[in-house]
Amino acid sequence: MLKLTPSLRKMLKKPLGKLLRGSTIIEFARRQKTIAAVGDATAALLLKHKIMPNLAVFDFHIQRKKAAKKAISLLKGNFKTPMRVKNTAGTISAEALRAIKAALEKGKKRAILVKGEEDLLTLPAILFAKKNSCVLYGQPKKGVVAVKATISMKKKIRKMLRQMRKT
Repeated sequence: MLKLTPSLRKMLKKPLGKLLRGSTIIEFARRQKTIAAVGDATAALLLKHKIMPNLAVFDFHIQRKKAAKKAISLLKGNFKTPMRVKNTAGTISAEALRAIKAALEKGKKRAILVKGEEDLLTLPAILFAKKNSCVLYGQPKKGVVAVKATISMKKKIRKMLRQMRKT
């Protein structure tokens, strides 16, 4: 298991990619060939606009509160049998790492339901996404961040993961 350090927590408060707001989110998403959506609000927003992400990672919570019934309904309705993993807040579990890697390698549309918290799972989603895929995740009270899985971004993510504490 990898545990978040205080310095990395501070660094991750800033968006890893381009911050999108309003209708720009959907316009941008429609132009993407491959999308991984991390977070209930982000995945539900895409589904509401009939955009099916290749991977959706969610926990039925938005900002530590139970997600709205509409969001949960959209997620349950579109992902009947999600993979299930445990991932404690402030960590990336080995189980979650393996599930994200497997889901993205198979190339089929998959979902991962997290018992715990999914916030940091953006990092392995970027790392394991196919080159130039797009990873979308929520930036609380600001919008959605779009990150292209480029070689340089993957290097940056590997460096961040090496900074985390192994437990």
